[in-house]
Amino acid sequence: MDPEVLAEILKYEDAEDYSNPRYMELIVNNYYTEHVIRMPVDQWPRTY
Repeated sequence: MDPEVLAEILKYEDAEDYSNPRYMELIVNNYYTEHVIRMPVDQWPRTY
């Protein structure tokens, strides 16, 4: 993960600001795509 992205993620986590839209954007696009669902967001299955 890009060190600048990680630093920004950790800033939100240190503040326990998990509901911040920017935090979620960073997590979804930089962590989930590599470690959880392992595909680009636009290819994720729909869950409705």
